[in-house]
Amino acid sequence: LFCNDHRDATKMENPDLTAVELVKQLASQWNSMTDADKQKYVDLASADVERYKNECKEAGIEPKVGGEGTKKRKSKGGEGSKSPAAPAPEPEVKPKKVKTPSKSPKPKPGLLPFVLPKGMRQSDAPSEAALSFGTSEGAELVGRHILYNWRGVGWCEGTIKQQNTKNKKTIDNDPINFYVHYELDDNESAHVLELKAYKGGDDAPLDAWVLLEEDPDPPAESEPPSEPEPPAEPEPPAESDPP
Repeated sequence: LFCNDHRDATKMENPDLTAVELVKQLASQWNSMTDADKQKYVDLASADVERYKNECKEAGIEPKVGGEGTKKRKSKGGEGSKSPAAPAPEPEVKPKKVKTPSKSPKPKPGLLPFVLPKGMRQSDAPSEAALSFGTSEGAELVGRHILYNWRGVGWCEGTIKQQNTKNKKTIDNDPINFYVHYELDDNESAHVLELKAYKGGDDAPLDAWVLLEEDPDPPAESEPPSEPEPPAEPEPPAESDPP
């Protein structure tokens, strides 16, 4: 939300910035803000979560906030790899194996919450074969949307753009299986997506992820209440006959 509000103005003031430099500039602006100034965006994100839950409640359905057992994902290795732009991203580092925490992390101010995009729902976990290197089942995941819980950033929506077909491209000796594009910073990241990290919801660990699919029965849009009809004017009393 912060990036959306400030990206255009920052690009106009700094037209020569690359996409990576723009992300760093926005991150610097965020880090220089006080907690009081950041609270506006934290409140907006929380309000959007409540909106989704309320719409589900009014429609009489349970909101999708979690999934069954899942897997960790690893960040992209090689030149130009980084987490998507975020309100408070960590410094860019060389890729290393990520271990899923045994306990759910405590929420931090400014992290993006788990919010399903409008018209989408969490999909069932894919098969192990679909996540194996270079399989035909994995090729069917190209074009699918995901949510990924980035460290220091929170939940970001991305699109699987490509299946890796070169087993020499690895992260900590594990073959990369997919490349995912994140609209938040217009950047592509390499992933080793695994079933044991497949979980959604605000209680999901860092580096968790879920697949998304179109919701055939999304919560109905609440209609504004109709205006009440004005009360009828009372009839005047009948005039009495003169004596």
